[in-house]
Parts: sequence; C-alpha cells; structure tokens
Amino acid sequence: MKCLSINIIFKFLGSTISINDIERMLSNLPRLKHLKLVASCHNDVINGQRLQIKTKCLVTFTFKFILLIPLDSQDLDSFRSSFWLEEKHWFVAYRHRYLYSVPDLSETSANENFELPLYSTVPDNKIFYEWIERLDLLDKCNNINHHFTRVQTLTLCYSMLLATVEKIVNLSRVQHLILYPSMENFPIMQIINKMPNLYHISIPTGVNHFLKQVHCETIENIRILKISSRYMDTDNYNIEKLCIVFPNIKHLLVKHTCSISQIFDFLYRFKHLSTASFQYTSRLQSEDDAQEYRLKIQSILDRVRRRERLNYTYRFACSSVHIWM
Repeated sequence: MKCLSINIIFKFLGSTISINDIERMLSNLPRLKHLKLVASCHNDVINGQRLQIKTKCLVTFTFKFILLIPLDSQDLDSFRSSFWLEEKHWFVAYRHRYLYSVPDLSETSANENFELPLYSTVPDNKIFYEWIERLDLLDKCNNINHHFTRVQTLTLCYSMLLATVEKIVNLSRVQHLILYPSMENFPIMQIINKMPNLYHISIPTGVNHFLKQVHCETIENIRILKISSRYMDTDNYNIEKLCIVFPNIKHLLVKHTCSISQIFDFLYRFKHLSTASFQYTSRLQSEDDAQEYRLKIQSILDRVRRRERLNYTYRFACSSVHIWM
C-alpha cells in the first residue's frame, strides 16, 4: 500500500510546549512529510540534535518558537551542524525572543529602520533583504545601505531623488505604489516610468497635489486605483483629470465620503470599470441619517439601472457601497 504524504500546520495558542511535547507529536505521525509549527515554547526546544532525530524524515520543517528566555549566539550552535546547514538547508534566525525558520517565516514587510536578526545560521544576509515584499519609506533614509530586490509594494512618503530610490529598491519588481505626493519637486513620473510591472496605485492624501505634479500625463498600465482622502474642490474637474491620468482603471476604491453625483461621475467617466467601491457616509453621521442616505443611493442605483438598462449589481457593507459592472 502506497504511503501518503501528510502536510500539517500546528499552532499552539495559549499554552507553552516543550521539546518532549514536540517529540511525542512527531512519534505519533510516522508518515508526516511537511510540518509547520508555531508555538510558545520552553527554551529546551533550542536543541538541534534532538529535533534532528525526529525530523530527519521530513521533507520540509518550518517553525516559529516564541521563547520565554532570551538567547545568546551560542544557543544556535546545535542548528549549525551539517544536517541543518548542508543536508537540509534549514536555516534559523533569532530576534525579540522569536526563533524562526529562514526564509519561510522571515519578515516580509520593512521600513527605513529595517534591522537584521540578532543571530542567525544563514550563510549570506542578503536572504533577509530578498524576502521583503513590502517596503514603507516613511522617513528620511539617506543612510540605508540595503538593496531590497523583491519589493512588490512600495510606500513613498517624502521627497527623494530617483537615484536614491533606485539604490534602495529594485523598481522593476514593484506592482503596487502607495504615494503621499505632498512633497515638493518629487519625481513622481520618473519613478513610475521605472516600474514596468506597476498596476496598482494608492493615494492616501494629496490627490490634488498629485494631479498637479503629473501634469495630466497618462499612466496607461494602472488597473487598480485607491483614493483615501477627500479632495473635491469642484464637482467634476478632478474626476475628469483622474480619468485622463488613469484611462484604463478596472478596479476603483474611493475611501472618502462621496455624494451621489460624485459616485455616478466616477462610474460614467471611468469607462473600463469592473468593480468600484465608494464610501457614502462618515463615522460622524448618525445611524438614522446613514440608513436614510443608503436607501436614497439604493433607489437611484435601481432607477438608473432600469432606465439605462445597465448590467450592474451592488452590495452595501458598513459605510460603503460596492458595485460590480
């Protein structure tokens, strides 16, 4: 009879386990091939020799141990054997009382204050930079000497030279740009033009400032646009400009309170929408006012759909309305 490969993820919440607990568990799972273990642990789990005996038949073994007592560098020596480093290539790192597998359970988000783990068994620290998928540059970072090669989501919050950004991030991998465009002389278009895989832009603040900085240049590759701040100086002018800058938007998220006329301006002007979400009420409004406004929007959506024979559906959730075109 063919043995099945078993994959298991164990998360022990609210209890502290020991090396004996792990050994008993593994003894009861002789056909186990892939194990991921997350648990609060006694420090006796820091024993690479004993774990080796019980995990040598595993194909993959990843873990995050939350420890009761801080470690020293020599505590990782039992994970520096040929079994761990050469045969299995199972590397570990330690930081803030966490001992974890590298790179599988390494941090995937970082900011300008990114630091390496306190101790690790990896042969090259580049692995920690390469594992970062989201990088938030929220403050000045003139002294950053790291190069993050696989960032997919990048936040820029202050003015930087293009050369400085390129020194820190491989822009060709960025897919989602979160942009605070309130900085003077910020090379928005230069940076965007260095991102061939960019398809998603979020503008949390300063949409008017963004529009001024891009001078209505068209950015054709953007498919997802998220706007979080209230920015309407006039009823239609900025919506029209946004449509010029982003002519191919398929998914629109407007996270500020919109009037009914603004909702329909967005829907009519963005010609390629598949989905759109609009916040229609603020937290300051009473529940009765919000409910009244919701019914009004619902009535208009139904009436327009019947009158113009439009094929869309919608759903209300919390303070937003979600529309599928």
